[in-house]
Formats: sequence, structure tokens, C-alpha cells
Amino acid sequence: MTEMANQQNTTLSVQLVNVPHLHHYIPEQNKNLDNFRDHSKTNYANYMGEDDYILADICRKKNNKNDDNNNNNSDSNDNKQFKRPTSSKIIRSFLRAGPRRKTFFDPKTTKAAIVTCGGLCPGLNTVIYHIVSSLIKLYGVEDILGIRGGFHGFYNGVEPLQLTEKLVEGIQHDGGTMLGAARGGFDSEKIFNAIKNWNVNIVFIIGGDGTHRGALKLHELAKERKEPIAFVGIPKTIDNDIDIIDRSFGFETAIEEARNAIKSAKTEAECAPNGVGIVKLMGRHAGFIAVHATLASGDVDLVLIPELPVNVNPGDPKNCLEHVKNAILNNGHAVVVVAEGAGEDILIKESSQFAKPLMKRAVTEGTTIKHQTNAQGVQPKLPPIGQWIKERLKKYLKEKDINATVKYIDPSYMIRSVPANGADNVYCLLLGQNSVHGVMAGYSGFSVALVNNKVVYIPIDQLVKNSPRAVNPNGRTVERILSITHQPR
Repeated sequence: MTEMANQQNTTLSVQLVNVPHLHHYIPEQNKNLDNFRDHSKTNYANYMGEDDYILADICRKKNNKNDDNNNNNSDSNDNKQFKRPTSSKIIRSFLRAGPRRKTFFDPKTTKAAIVTCGGLCPGLNTVIYHIVSSLIKLYGVEDILGIRGGFHGFYNGVEPLQLTEKLVEGIQHDGGTMLGAARGGFDSEKIFNAIKNWNVNIVFIIGGDGTHRGALKLHELAKERKEPIAFVGIPKTIDNDIDIIDRSFGFETAIEEARNAIKSAKTEAECAPNGVGIVKLMGRHAGFIAVHATLASGDVDLVLIPELPVNVNPGDPKNCLEHVKNAILNNGHAVVVVAEGAGEDILIKESSQFAKPLMKRAVTEGTTIKHQTNAQGVQPKLPPIGQWIKERLKKYLKEKDINATVKYIDPSYMIRSVPANGADNVYCLLLGQNSVHGVMAGYSGFSVALVNNKVVYIPIDQLVKNSPRAVNPNGRTVERILSITHQPR
């Protein structure tokens, strides 16, 4: 902890969140080699040191004596759930990403492996491209394995790809992942044994919070057995629900594609008598895609997300179906956006088919959701909210003597399988290069991402502790949504 004082003479403590390093438990394995750009004698423009940190909690409030203990009785439970640490006296800071002056590994004897897990996301190929390019061009590491089909690929008998500059050339322009991806398959012993048998030193694991939990177990296994193997995670989630980070790569691309779907829904609705366009978007437990696509569009009349209750009670004038009816009467059409996890509680009650889901959504807590995807990629089965709201709306409008034309659009897999846009491609470059810098320096058990628009290294245990996160139902983002849709609360 370091301390700083503000103008009110209140002492603020800066918490330096340390990243695990191999020299802490196997110092004898440290090659301690000079690090030059392009594995030549050219220095990098800037080398990062052990004291280069980025402040995470930069927004401050006036002092509240009870904030650090989180026991302010005047706050409602809902407010406590999404309380931001802006009035705390402790400011977290994360190690800044970038090249170090010394490398832990000797590039000439280093062997790398890359694996992509979970679902698809725009930018996966771009991240792979820049990891391979950085390993070869910046460090001279040329033995790089591409593990095919997620965690399964470590032990299912499918031969890894030998990744070269030639093989990855141009993949940054393609959607999906050249390595294939799959959920589940995590078996720490089988995976670790494969890594050992292949003589791999550094492992790049690209995936969401469940995948990162698996990466953390592998790191802990290597530490326990004092093996010189570094593990780095790169956060990937189309839902943008990983805690701490500014955003996940591919999210901005997904928003662009989702906005196009909303535009199509509006066109369909405008061109039909009493037209309604419904767009179902991804968002199992967090409505970030739905709300940001709505903000980017400005054409939406109703947004349903997991964080907000869905009111379809016909006797309640604030029910969302009545709001859609009013939009039709006022504008001649309406546009509805629904996240796939919205209204789960209602559908479970109404349908015996989903009376016993594999997992039930837990209540939100902090800026997170208690439900967590595990290392096996297990996720709950969700009821079909999009079709349900379509039929429920048609029935409601018919009862109100409105003969509506309702069109349903589900672009879920379209928005995640497209190539990354320009902004996401740049982000993927930063993630790929800096993940290589981190593991070559000897860091392990960390992830790389943007925090306050700076690339940092985050210990995986901190990253997954409160993941997945959720949209604050009482926050400013929801306020902005209400200013566009004017939907009831």
C-alpha cells in the first residue's frame, strides 16, 4: 500500500495488485536475458518496470465513513448490490502491460501453445494472429502450437497445428477462430500432462470467466509442482460481462451488428400496419449488448434485460405490453429488443418444460451475478424469451383490438461470427502483443485487458472473483435507456 492525500487532507491508500511471477517460486529457472525489440539489439521505446501501475478506481466521492465497511444502513439492499468503490479510501491499481528489460525465458528454447475456448467472438483470429506475430517477430519464438477444439484438444488425439507466419497470414480479416472452439473439456491433469509432454513453456488461453477459472487451476498446478510454465488468459465474452475490465474484445463489433438488426426490425415494423419488430440478442445473465445496441440505435421502444423485472401483468398500467401498444398508437409501429436471459423467472413459472432448469439464475450482487460459468463451461438452459414475448404481445394486442404484424429477428450467432471491426482489431493487437510481453517476462496466472483505457495485467483470481458482472439496474446506463424508450419501471 502507498498513500496519497487529497485537498481535504483525507489519506487515500493505493493498493498495488501484484501479478504472480515465476521467479517467486523457481528463481533458478530465470534466464534473465536482455530484451530487445525484433530480437535484435534495438531497444523498445518504453520498458515497463515493477512500479508501473494504472489506477483503477479513479472516480472519487466525498468521504463516507461507512463505505469501507459497507454497513451504511441508509442504503437499500439494491443500492448496496451495485455500490461502486468511489468513496472508499482504497484505490486499486494494476500492473501496466508492456515489454520488460529482462526475459525469464530464452526465446531459442521456448515453446508456446494457444487455445480458444467457449463460444465465438469477433476478433478471435486477430488475437491469434498477433500472438503468433509477436512471438516470432519480437522475440524469435518459432515453435508455436495451435490447440484445436478448445480444452479437448490437449488430449483428444487431434494433432495441434504448427503455427507459422505463413499459416496465420490474413486470418485477422476472418471471423471465428482458425483453431476451433468448444465449451467444456477441462481436465487439469490431462491438460497439464499434455503441456509437459509437448515441452510447452508458455500457454495462451483465450476465453471467458469459466475458461479463466481453468487457466487459474493450471497456473496453480504449475506453481505447486514448481514447473517453469507460464499461463496467460485473454478475456473473451460476447456479453462483455467480465469484471474489472473496460470491455472485452469483439464487443464493439457485436454492437454494430446488433444495431443493424435493430435497423432491419424498424424497417419491417414501419412498412407493416401496426408493425412490431422484435430483436432477440445475446445476454444470458447481463444485458450489455441489448442496452448498448439500443443506445447506438435510438430507435427502440422497449428493452428487456435480465437485470430488470419483466412486467406483463395485464392489470398493471405499467406493464411492458401496454407500453408497446401505446407506441403503436402514437407512432404506427414499435421496436422491441430483448436479451436472451430476460424474464427467465416468469417463463419458468409458466412453462413446465422449464420448471427444473439445469441452473437457476442467482440474484445480482455487487456489480456481478452470483451464477458463474465453471471451467467445464457449464451454463444454464434458458427459456425461449424471444418467441414467448412475440406470442404474448400478439395476444395482448389482439385483446386490445389492434391487428398487429409482429416480425421476429434473432441475429444471435450473426453478431458473434463476423470479423472484428477496426476498433476491435486494434484492441486485439494490444492484447496479443502485451500477453506475449507478460509471459516472456515470467508473469503467470494473469490476464491482459484494458482498465481505464490502459492495457494492464490482472491476476486471474481477481478477475474471476466477481465475474460475471451485470448492468446496474439503478445506474446511469439504465437511465439513458429510459430516456430513449420511455418504458415504465
